[in-house]
Amino acid sequence: MTAASERECRGGALSSGKCATLIPIGSACSPATGSATHIIDCAAGGACNSATGLCQAVGKTGDSCASVACGPFLSCFAGVCGTASKPSQSCRLSSDPKLNIPCELDNYCAVNTDGAGSCAPVQKAGFACNDSSDCAYGLYCSGASTAYRKQGKCLSPLADSSSCDSDYQCLSGFCTGNACVSPLAAGAACTRDSACQSGICDGSTCAAFCTEN
Repeated sequence: MTAASERECRGGALSSGKCATLIPIGSACSPATGSATHIIDCAAGGACNSATGLCQAVGKTGDSCASVACGPFLSCFAGVCGTASKPSQSCRLSSDPKLNIPCELDNYCAVNTDGAGSCAPVQKAGFACNDSSDCAYGLYCSGASTAYRKQGKCLSPLADSSSCDSDYQCLSGFCTGNACVSPLAAGAACTRDSACQSGICDGSTCAAFCTEN
């Protein structure tokens, strides 16, 4: 089956408009244009090395990340893979990945106006937040406003038929007509990706997952 994007290929990669098997470690790969590394086409735990053109294992702590991505919970600091910060240690959120200093799992970066801050444990339901990333997994931040410097609260996602304003508030991930509803099956009319079970709204129709050749 043809596919428009890699998101349509469940457990595979997109090649010449069709779903293909992920590339094993040690085999030739093609890094994304303008990107040093391309993780999606390589098998789990691998990334495409832009210097060698081969899939290799993602970098460990202390490994160079000049031409290949770092492994889980590691980031690229000045060309070297490093560990994320622990609670109370410094962190940074930046649009430049090389400047990011992430926090360990189940922590978030409580930042100031220049994007720097310190790591803190993610917030439980009912606790204050500035963004959904401040909340524990499965929760979202409701009522926060950066424009008015107003904090919100971490809340559990809403069930179908609940009143909503945005997709992220719904357990289903789809809010329409100010109500949470289940995403639509392949072939249904859509206006955005979140409306579809596949996560792909192709033009104005929900696409189906493609199968591997």
